[in-house]
Amino acid sequence: MPVQSDLRFTFTAGPDAFEVVEFRLSEGLSETFHLDVELSSANPAIDFGQVLDRPALLTIWQGGQAVRYVHGS
Repeated sequence: MPVQSDLRFTFTAGPDAFEVVEFRLSEGLSETFHLDVELSSANPAIDFGQVLDRPALLTIWQGGQAVRYVHGS
């Protein structure tokens, strides 16, 4: 049986916001984190190649409150 969750994920890069389809985050003490994220957008004008060069933010929400931020570029 599926379990419902009140978790939500948002991703922004520059002025653009995206739907988070899937992500994997690995991190450890004294190690660089690694984030793989699969995104989608209804905006056909977005050049995903340019998104790669922008600072980005993955936000993890629980119950309508931001509980974790992952910044990178």
